[in-house]
Amino acid sequence: MNSSFTAVFPRAKGPSRYCKNLGTWPSGEASLKLHERRTAANCGRASLYCLRLPTKSHLLLIIFVLLATAKPSDIPQRGHETFPLSVLSSCAAGQAHFLPFLQVLAWIPNFAVNGFGFIFASAALCAVNICNSGTCYEHGTAQICVCPLPFKGPTCAEKASLCVDDCGIRASSGLDCQSALCSLGTCVDTDVSPYFKCECGDFFQGTNCEQPSNPCTGAVNPCGQGTCSFAPGKGTGTVTCQCHEDWEVAPGASVVTTKWGNSEVVMNPPCSVRVSRGLANIPFTLSSGELVFWWTVFAVALCFLLWCCYTVAAESCGSCFRKFKIAGQVQRAAGA
Repeated sequence: MNSSFTAVFPRAKGPSRYCKNLGTWPSGEASLKLHERRTAANCGRASLYCLRLPTKSHLLLIIFVLLATAKPSDIPQRGHETFPLSVLSSCAAGQAHFLPFLQVLAWIPNFAVNGFGFIFASAALCAVNICNSGTCYEHGTAQICVCPLPFKGPTCAEKASLCVDDCGIRASSGLDCQSALCSLGTCVDTDVSPYFKCECGDFFQGTNCEQPSNPCTGAVNPCGQGTCSFAPGKGTGTVTCQCHEDWEVAPGASVVTTKWGNSEVVMNPPCSVRVSRGLANIPFTLSSGELVFWWTVFAVALCFLLWCCYTVAAESCGSCFRKFKIAGQVQRAAGA
């Protein structure tokens, strides 16, 4: 004689479930389905029994009614936490299968043998390992799973990600778990406490990657007489120099690439040349080619001026150059 216990109450909402013995949850069926298939050669456990649970932060006590199509005379009465399914006549005594997550509240009629009746029962989920790695607590009509890190969910079956959205920070704060835990670094979930780690890379340091580490933070300023600024990238970075007043980059200086840890850093030229100023205190700079050109112009102009003052145009040079005229006349007279 086979046994069949089928739920006759409305379906509970939510995708969470509790299934044993590789049981599956058929969509659209009742929240609880107990079905035992046995043969004379196999008096093993039921092949399918599943319990679907609400997806709340706690597990509410589920009250349901079972319609029993067969019942042995030794089915427990009210107050027992488990009850056996009926067994085949060819199965040895004591091989009845117990469902430990069921708590019998009442059997109607109170005494029936292999007949029809109703079993009023509740899901005593704390009687089994429904919370997986968590701890199950009963409080009134609620059964609550308290999950240890890094697990979460109604039955502590989900892996929490502290780096994504399980670090306890409210969305209204404007922060995210990545930046809150690892600041300027990269947050990575782990399986050991504190269940995350910060990878700072080459450009940051500290427990939470809160301190910059780059050429601009060193003891020696790579910009010389300038302000150093650093722009980090993925595997690379750039140093830019803002020269102080009266200082500039040397003419012809170019960028160089250097190593910083495992990353490459592009270094712009430092501010190493003091700016020259003219008579009006206006800074000016000349390249080497420009200096040669203007020195040539100056020399030609000076030679022309001296020639002018020593020759026929000396009268036009002004009183300040008359001594050059007198010196020229004396020299010509001596030659005569």
